[in-house]
Amino acid sequence: MSEGLFRFVFNTLQPRMAEPGTRFYLPTVLSGLTGSDGGTVLPLHADQWRLGALDGDATRTTLNDMFTDAFQSTFDWMVDTEPEDFDPTIDDSDRYTTIPTPGREAPNLNASGTTVEGLQNARLEPDLDVDRDGTGYTSRITIAFGTFADQPQAVTVSGGFQLDQWLSIADADTGQVTADARRAPFAWPTFDLVSTGSFTLSVTDLWADVDWSVTIDQGQPVITVDQLTVRGAEQDSRPTLTLTDVAFDQTDYINKDVWKKAAEKAFGSDDGQRELVRCLQDTLNEPDNRDNLARGLTDNLRSVLDRSIGTADDSTSVDDNLFQRFRQAVNNPDSDYYLPAGVFAVTSPALDPYQPDTISFQVTLLDTQTSIDLTDNLLVGAANALAPAGRLAFDPGVRATVELSTLADGTTVKVTEPDGHKETKTLSAPLTLSGTVSVAIGDDDPFSGPYTVTIADATVDVTLPTSGGADNALDTLTITCTALTVEADLDDITITAEVGDSFQDIINKELNKPDNKQQVLNRINQELTTPSTLADLGATITTNVRAMLTARLDG
Repeated sequence: MSEGLFRFVFNTLQPRMAEPGTRFYLPTVLSGLTGSDGGTVLPLHADQWRLGALDGDATRTTLNDMFTDAFQSTFDWMVDTEPEDFDPTIDDSDRYTTIPTPGREAPNLNASGTTVEGLQNARLEPDLDVDRDGTGYTSRITIAFGTFADQPQAVTVSGGFQLDQWLSIADADTGQVTADARRAPFAWPTFDLVSTGSFTLSVTDLWADVDWSVTIDQGQPVITVDQLTVRGAEQDSRPTLTLTDVAFDQTDYINKDVWKKAAEKAFGSDDGQRELVRCLQDTLNEPDNRDNLARGLTDNLRSVLDRSIGTADDSTSVDDNLFQRFRQAVNNPDSDYYLPAGVFAVTSPALDPYQPDTISFQVTLLDTQTSIDLTDNLLVGAANALAPAGRLAFDPGVRATVELSTLADGTTVKVTEPDGHKETKTLSAPLTLSGTVSVAIGDDDPFSGPYTVTIADATVDVTLPTSGGADNALDTLTITCTALTVEADLDDITITAEVGDSFQDIINKELNKPDNKQQVLNRINQELTTPSTLADLGATITTNVRAMLTARLDG
């Protein structure tokens, strides 16, 4: 297929995946993803997000100060108002202060029962990296989230959380954890200060780079999603995470307002944001989630190929799979690409029937130079054509040796007109050129009559280079025709002139000499290969293929 054709397929589908209401609209595709259990994949769920220790210096220091100051106030209040809760009691000679527990200074933040919503609002960006890899391809695509107005504008992450800080009661003079033994309302002298609750985060400026590959498995293309890398709009940047709601169901010892400020600081800290992004990325990369995404993309890829080209038998490579589809489609009477229908669909110039200009050549008749002019020419039977798989190559574009007169005379073919209307056409066999022959022997007045050139067995060598054009996509697809040559064994060519003259048998004998048969065949090929004819054929084929692919993709 080559990397260029891979990009052509991508560039053709990418804008369609951004059109609401189409079968390719990416939010619809993602919303419809199902898991192996048949349930929908989105929204994503995760049992645990272990963010862990918030050990950045600024975060740790700020939260340490908040917790130690707040608990010290609570501790002093306990000592003053409920001295009996301590045994032995604390008197004025006892001087204590609250410190982060040595070795466990960093606060901890963890989430549970997490739900990630809004991932369906995803737009496939136009950038594509692709490399050939064995029998398939590896690629990186980029997805931007929150881009379509008819979808949620932000990804939201919600769930439960626990924020805790290990604290110790220390001797105020030494700053060391007290060695005093004492009963207290909390675990003396070291304890875990804990709050739990629920949170909601808004995630904006969210992008993801998706590394994926397409290979062949059991003869058909299969997509594997290898890795999703979460980032912001720029490489090496983070998405924006904003805590939009936090509520508590447990707050140990200190005021909820302090806990709320601490939670806001924890979720908004550099440590917290980094770990939240990591956990989001880890969730996206859960094997089940990657497999579900890959399965959905595989189903869509196969559907696109089946609809736009046709099916394929078991294949040995991605390239082979695509080319098999074309090979089978051009020889399948039920396909819009069926070669006889495709030949009939070419109307500028029409190939079947084809109207060559006057064909003139010289022969020797009765030892006299004789002029032969073939006029009112009509070539019939070019649409009776099949392209054997072994003689159809892609490099890129198409090179083929097409066999003519393979189907019975009178076989009917359904042809799709540009307006979508189906018309029935009838194939002719064998390939026949007919018209009026004019014979001028020397300076005598010419005499004329109908003629027929019958080519019982023939092939056509055709070369159709293709280009994706400026955008390397369907809308700029260009097909040119650089070669179109009829090949035939001269023994399979019969020329019959009905001039109603006493010289008729002599004329026919002369016309059927090998040199004269070759002249007729050469003139047919000259007509088919004039620059204007080839240019017109390329333009018409381009228009027809664009229309056919568009109708199959968008219809």
